[in-house]
Amino acid sequence: MAKFFRRIRQKLLSKSKFSNYLLYALGEIILVVLGILLALQINTWSTEKSNRAREQLYLRDYLTDLERNLSELDRVITKSNRTLSATDSLLRYAKGMLKIKDSSKIEYLVMESVNYTLFLSQEGTINDIFGSGDLALILNDSIRKSMVNWSSELKFLTEYEALGKDNQLQCIDYLSTETPFYRMSFKGNFLDRATATRILADRRFLNLVSNQQHMATTLNGLYVGQKTKMQQLLAQVRSSIR
Repeated sequence: MAKFFRRIRQKLLSKSKFSNYLLYALGEIILVVLGILLALQINTWSTEKSNRAREQLYLRDYLTDLERNLSELDRVITKSNRTLSATDSLLRYAKGMLKIKDSSKIEYLVMESVNYTLFLSQEGTINDIFGSGDLALILNDSIRKSMVNWSSELKFLTEYEALGKDNQLQCIDYLSTETPFYRMSFKGNFLDRATATRILADRRFLNLVSNQQHMATTLNGLYVGQKTKMQQLLAQVRSSIR
């Protein structure tokens, strides 16, 4: 092709048709420019196609993470509700507002009341996106912002979980000191009626139970709020997947 254009150029110059040569040269330049622009457009299209494919892959993985996180939130919401129910029953029993005849029932409520919750979130996709610097590939503003704000969204929640664990350890320490708690290792009961009556008249233990109730109430509200946000985000991610 290059030899063909060279022959035409030489022929025009040999015949002194300079004006025709200028037109030919201009046309050749235009062809070169068009070729370059076409190559750039093809490269841009190819890059964009690759970026969109990577975005879709990230979104599908993120969708899986969100579904698992919602399932995990259901677990901690259920567990915190059990703690709330148990602490409420113990405090009402201590105030004489609830009758419980079976000491094993009291023991069950004590064990349920000293639980703590820990939300084990799935963050693999977000970590991959930030680690690779591919955040800009996510075109949806809301989804992208949710990824950026993920850590701060969970910060208060994890801080409260840490407080809940500290209080739970205080409860276990109290039971280890004030009851034959070692019997739990042998799958035996550690509370008889007399011991249950004694600890439920102890202001220290009741304060610990009350703290557990407060922790469970706050965390349950945080979990439920996070679940609502995550359900909305899940719908956005689903609608963005092609």
